[in-house]
Amino acid sequence: IFFRACWCDGRTMTRKEKFAQLAKGFQGRHKNVKKLQILAVQRALQYQTRDRRKKKRYHRSLWAQQIGGGTKEHGVSYATFVNHLAEAKIMLNRKILAELAQYEPLTFRAIVEEVRSMMIVRRKQVLEP
Repeated sequence: IFFRACWCDGRTMTRKEKFAQLAKGFQGRHKNVKKLQILAVQRALQYQTRDRRKKKRYHRSLWAQQIGGGTKEHGVSYATFVNHLAEAKIMLNRKILAELAQYEPLTFRAIVEEVRSMMIVRRKQVLEP
């Protein structure tokens, strides 16, 4: 379990005491009855693990929406912007790009212009025999 498993007097916690410590703040019989306490704590730990990953997915999609909104203002779609970002040798992740799109529009515009110029260079290379 993810916390220090001893009391202040140096005595080691028993298994039931650990579950009781984790069940603090639960409502109703889930905090008093040992059998329900164990089940509720196990379920809470499962939700905790699941939701850590869920939070990462949520933020990544939120950043994609913010970047997409910023790129649409400059006439570039999100997919083409992200695809040509690495070709332009701009190594910024989605979190930073979303913050730039939201709080630093002039800086974000310069990045979009750089990516757009890279797109034009790529098109010329493809069209030339």
